[in-house]
Amino acid sequence: MAAFSEPQKMKAKAVIVEAIALIRTIEVCREMGFNKVVFEGDALIVINAVKEDVACWAWYGQVVEDVKSSLKELLHWEIQFVRREGNMIAHSLAKDYNINGTVPPFICNLKNLTTFDVYNNSFHSTEFPRALYNCSKLKILDLSQNYFYGAIPDDIHRMSLLRELNLEGNNFDGNILASIG
Repeated sequence: MAAFSEPQKMKAKAVIVEAIALIRTIEVCREMGFNKVVFEGDALIVINAVKEDVACWAWYGQVVEDVKSSLKELLHWEIQFVRREGNMIAHSLAKDYNINGTVPPFICNLKNLTTFDVYNNSFHSTEFPRALYNCSKLKILDLSQNYFYGAIPDDIHRMSLLRELNLEGNNFDGNILASIG
């Protein structure tokens, strides 16, 4: 039996945080060479969506599909719902973290991510979060109403599928190329 905790500085809805935590836990299991794993969680909506054989088309579906993709890399796995009362270790580890700060680089391990919307959070950074360049399917990016500042990078065009970009309410300098959006 093991519990995994890793502080993250990001505001997001609970279902997204739970799914991202599951992806990260899967990565750690893979890195440690575990081939037979039972995952337990108290986010019933995530557990049920991951167990479904059909694609998840809910607003959080992209992250669920990334969980499913990550699970394919493990030989034997099982996922089960455990009520919060039975999952107090994980709950205690998670409740003490304030999720805000900078955009974590692992966010682009979500290979199916097409929308990244962190409108009106408390992200702070002296530069544009270039880790997002690795999100190869990203189409919509909303960083508005945060605390980003610095230059808009000249190579922002590397986000070739990007169709919507909202940087309003930050302190970025520079121009956005017309080829974006």
